[in-house]
Amino acid sequence: MFGPEAGQERLKVLTAAGLSEICTLPSDEEAFFALAARVGLLVPVDAAAAEELLGLEWEDFVDVVAADIRDEHGIDGRLRDPVVAYSWGCALAELHRQTALQLGIRTSGPVSEFPVLSLNVASMDEERAWRAIRQLRFLGALRQAAVEQQRLQRDLKHVATQRANVITADATARAVDVLVERHRALYEWLLREMTVLADPDTQLMPADWRKQRGTVVAELETRLARSYATAS
Repeated sequence: MFGPEAGQERLKVLTAAGLSEICTLPSDEEAFFALAARVGLLVPVDAAAAEELLGLEWEDFVDVVAADIRDEHGIDGRLRDPVVAYSWGCALAELHRQTALQLGIRTSGPVSEFPVLSLNVASMDEERAWRAIRQLRFLGALRQAAVEQQRLQRDLKHVATQRANVITADATARAVDVLVERHRALYEWLLREMTVLADPDTQLMPADWRKQRGTVVAELETRLARSYATAS
C-alpha cells in the first residue's frame, strides 16, 4: 500500500534490532552461513565448544575433521554444530583433494559424488599397496561424512531462511502499523473502498471489478503522492 515508504520503515525496524543485513540474504554459501551465525539465524548448541573449534588454525581444524572420519575418538558432535557445519564441509573438500592427489586421481564435483574406485594393487609393493587401500577406505568414509554434512547444511540453510522470513514479516507488519497511524485518514478511505468491492452484493463482472480496483489503486497513489508533497 505504502510503496517505498513501507520498505524504509521496515528497514528502520530491522536496523533497530541489529538485523538490517537480513533484508537480502546472500546467494553465496560462505557469506550466507557467516551472516546467519553473526546475526543469530543459526545458534550454536555449545557456544564455547564451537568458538574453540573455529578458533583453531585451518590445518588443525582439518586434522580434527580427518580424525572424525577415521572415528579415532568417536563421532565429533562439535562438527555438526549449526555454526560449524559449513567449515566442516570446507574441510571435507580439502581432505578430498589431498587424498585424491596422493592417489593420483583427478577430481571434480561435490565430494559426495566421488566415484567408486578400484586400484590394481598387484603391481605395487606391499607398503604402497596397503597405503593405497587405507586411502581408499578413508575416501569411502569421507564420502559418507560429506553426504551427512551436505544434508545438514541444506537443513540449516532452510532453518535460517525461515527464521529470516519470520523476522522480516514481523518487521513489515510493525512498519505497516506505523504507516497506518501516519496515514490514518487515507487508510480508512481505502478500507471503505475495498470493503465495497469485496461486498458480494456489488455483483460486478470480473472485468469491471478489476477496472474498479485499478481506479481505487490509482486514486490511492495520487493521494499518497499528494500527502508526501505536503509533508515535504
